[in-house]
Amino acid sequence: MLLKTPHVARRLGSLGLRHWEPLEYNFDIFEKFPDGNIQWRGCVASLADAQLKIGRLAKWSKNDFYATDLASGAVVANARAGVKN
Repeated sequence: MLLKTPHVARRLGSLGLRHWEPLEYNFDIFEKFPDGNIQWRGCVASLADAQLKIGRLAKWSKNDFYATDLASGAVVANARAGVKN
């Protein structure tokens, strides 16, 4: 079962604003270890960002990475160590 990531907020201090704005994250990123354990590695807003992030992570690890769509729970992208998407 995948946990839904809550909306994340960020401070807009760099723009001189003093309120919080919710960000939409639509994809979770996970790392799968050879023993079957899974570790959450982050969240991103777009499929393109998900593909980029898992590709970068896979370059530095021997493990597999994948992204899931928060709305459907479906795996939408994956990368194996040493393989580019």
